[in-house]
Amino acid sequence: LTSNVNGRTLFVQTQHFNNEHLVQTESGGSVSIGVSTWENTGELRAASATLSLTGSTTTHTGTLSVQGGTLSVSGGNWTHAGTTTLTSGALSLGGGTWSNASTIAGAAGTLTVGGTDFTNQGTIDHQASFTLNATAWQNEGTIAIVNGPVSLSGTWSNPVALGSIA
Repeated sequence: LTSNVNGRTLFVQTQHFNNEHLVQTESGGSVSIGVSTWENTGELRAASATLSLTGSTTTHTGTLSVQGGTLSVSGGNWTHAGTTTLTSGALSLGGGTWSNASTIAGAAGTLTVGGTDFTNQGTIDHQASFTLNATAWQNEGTIAIVNGPVSLSGTWSNPVALGSIA
């Protein structure tokens, strides 16, 4: 599924959306997916425009990739268990109760992590601007931010004393 017409948005609205292949924006075209539930075992790629996904998920083991565009994932309860790379652009991850159980890696761009209740059990490794603005958040993994401003807000807890912030 590709949106590649500059200034146009492709809307997907359904009860359930299952991506096993590639959903991407390029050449200024945008994609907006608003669903009740979604699964991603493929790739969501924002190359030069905006890709937004809202709704709850049961499975996210695929790839989130930002290459100069804006990718926004928000909605209900979900777990990030896939691969995420941010080479440039903006990545915003949020939701109700959600967790990072994998790696979110960025070389440039803006990374924003939010939501109602966020738990980091994996690694967030970013080389630029990072904002964590969840209402409540826990760090049981690693958050490493280099060469960028860091903004942390919300109620923080580290219940198992395993996490680190560098």
